[in-house]
Amino acid sequence: SEDDADIKSDDGEAKADAMDSNGAKERKKEKQTQHRDTSLFQHASPSEELWQIRRAINSRLPKDVAVRSCRLIPPPPPGGKPFEARHDVQNKRYTYRLRFHRRKMVSIAGDEGGPKMQVISPICLSGQNTLRSAHDPSNMWICPWALDEKLIQKVCHLLQGQHDFSSFVVKCDRRSRNNTIYLKRFSVSFKDVVEDEDEDTGDIMDNSDDTGIPCNATFVLEAGGFRRQMVRRLIGFVVDVARGHCSLDNIDETLKGSDEAAQQVHAAPACGLTLSKVEYKILAC
Repeated sequence: SEDDADIKSDDGEAKADAMDSNGAKERKKEKQTQHRDTSLFQHASPSEELWQIRRAINSRLPKDVAVRSCRLIPPPPPGGKPFEARHDVQNKRYTYRLRFHRRKMVSIAGDEGGPKMQVISPICLSGQNTLRSAHDPSNMWICPWALDEKLIQKVCHLLQGQHDFSSFVVKCDRRSRNNTIYLKRFSVSFKDVVEDEDEDTGDIMDNSDDTGIPCNATFVLEAGGFRRQMVRRLIGFVVDVARGHCSLDNIDETLKGSDEAAQQVHAAPACGLTLSKVEYKILAC
């Protein structure tokens, strides 16, 4: 679970798999921390022990999972608590990546010669197939809706800080836990996807046709701990507001944490989520 007493994925599942809208498996890329008490390699130097542990674990892992580093933690003083990777977290950082069409208005002729009307550009409503390419990273959600970039920034700013996030957690945690959490950071950055070059042929696919320039958004969230599915539900709420499905005026009601408000919050797909950093009082990972 994604709370400060567990090191599993944000979905509450040990395996980082999820189902997309078509029923296909999605895999999240995560950076996780675990600890093991060991008396192995007692006669080896610390540097030898670490690389041997890393080699031994990696030899048994699938290709898309790897141990990147190991560290030795000194034993606690007499009467002290030993280090515990799940309970001693000081700060967690998640990133979430998605690609979307910016919501763009165009003028069209009115009916029977009437005044021109402002409507959303058709390419903004064209879904995922005008956004994706063969070289897209696996840890990115291709969002099917056109989004308002300014609303994305505004919602992130309003959700940052200390709030009751009960509407953004799974139902079993909504009443059994204190969900008032200080969200230290909820930022977003944008980057246009103007050109996509094929590394093999050198051909360039131009994405700028019909004002439909795709945009990559990278969200960064930091807190001392998160509840299960909380990060994905926060992103899902931001997207719903930015696509016009929810009103920004309802954010105060959503933060009251009622069951009715929670029913209006939907989790974003797992594929865009990455646990990117875990910090401890005695080490940073």
